[in-house]
Amino acid sequence: MRRKIALSAATVCCIAGIAFAQTAPNAQQTGSMGAAVADDRQPVPVTSATRTFVLAETRKMLAAAQGIAEAVGKRDSRAIAASARTSGLKAFQGMPKQIMMELPDDFRGMGRQAHMSFDGIAEAADSGADAAAVSTKLGETLQFCVACHEAYRFTSRN
Repeated sequence: MRRKIALSAATVCCIAGIAFAQTAPNAQQTGSMGAAVADDRQPVPVTSATRTFVLAETRKMLAAAQGIAEAVGKRDSRAIAASARTSGLKAFQGMPKQIMMELPDDFRGMGRQAHMSFDGIAEAADSGADAAAVSTKLGETLQFCVACHEAYRFTSRN
């Protein structure tokens, strides 16, 4: 059951990542009935370099979430903590200043919260939290991912 929940959460994050990668300025999505629906996410004009960097970071976060989910299933606290730390606050602090300045304040704030949340998962694993507690923290972390992907889309600045 827990594995299904973790896999479902990872799937949601992956789907959100695909939606976030949309770069057309007037992008449209297809609704459940096949009708075109306007993409009302806030456009974030970025350079190609920034887009590439940030999307690599989001894939790294997705990989961390997958690693955490897998380690939870194995009840491996060390692997949980190690996976979580790959997307902790240190990763956020390593972002080049030029890229940081290109992104909106609230986008950066959401990213910072997500990275801090990954650190919280590592701390929980280090303190001996059970699988249910870690899974709950992972779900809370993925809420930041989903919120960001629902709110923003990259557009070309060039």
